[in-house]
Amino acid sequence: MRRRHVSRFLRQSTPPLEKSQLIQLSPSGTLEFCGSAKEVIRVVLKLTNISSTTVAFKIKTTTPDHYYVKTCIGLIDPENSADISIGLNPGCSVVKDKFLVMCTAVMDDLKQSELSAFWRSRKRNSIEEHKLSCRVVMDTGPGILSSKTNLPANSTSSNSRSEER
Repeated sequence: MRRRHVSRFLRQSTPPLEKSQLIQLSPSGTLEFCGSAKEVIRVVLKLTNISSTTVAFKIKTTTPDHYYVKTCIGLIDPENSADISIGLNPGCSVVKDKFLVMCTAVMDDLKQSELSAFWRSRKRNSIEEHKLSCRVVMDTGPGILSSKTNLPANSTSSNSRSEER
């Protein structure tokens, strides 16, 4: 009986993180890919550590075969940022594609080579999550842009050390 009381206390003493305690994203709600369907369309996602501790991040997508993410896992030192290059592969369409940026505070002595094991051991309530939707604006000819998106027309959305994959 006493053991159950202690574990309930521990769970209550570590509240879930609220949005934007650790990092800020730019852009923050929607990744907008502009270009031709015949070439890789790139966008840069900037992650800025707004905390006073080192932050580990990991980026996932709902359709990994449509995108490449250069620097999908890494560390950001306090008050620094990381530029993440995201490319939409040629011929791929965006249909409800989303990205998830996860981050958590870490000890300064965590090494880059330890990140994969670190993420496997993290508990969900210690991870800050940011969700991004995707939108594609295709170049269909001189001076003409066509918009393809996964959002309804009136909808709205919300110095680094890294490992490349």
